[in-house]
Amino acid sequence: MQFFTKQKTSTIKRQVYVGNISSLTTLSTENCYLKPLSETESSNNGFQYGQAYNAIFEVTVDVKENDKLTIDDIEYTVKGVASFEHGNILDYKRALIVKPQ
Repeated sequence: MQFFTKQKTSTIKRQVYVGNISSLTTLSTENCYLKPLSETESSNNGFQYGQAYNAIFEVTVDVKENDKLTIDDIEYTVKGVASFEHGNILDYKRALIVKPQ
């Protein structure tokens, strides 16, 4: 799906712990497709319309719940990730992300 996911560039950060100290560490910079949730999807998931998005990545991208994604200078929080693998070039990974309050 490489032709589809090149709309935006995102930086993926994850909270890591060394002893009792935690910090956000940049994992990678990946291409993604950013799609806002519809009014119905937002309502059904308990989000205010315009605050939640789907970020669609290649299936090989390492993105997990609670990661921070920086897209266009806005830092989003990943609320969930689902992989959609069909065994062909249309495989992708979708992350539900929200803007900061």
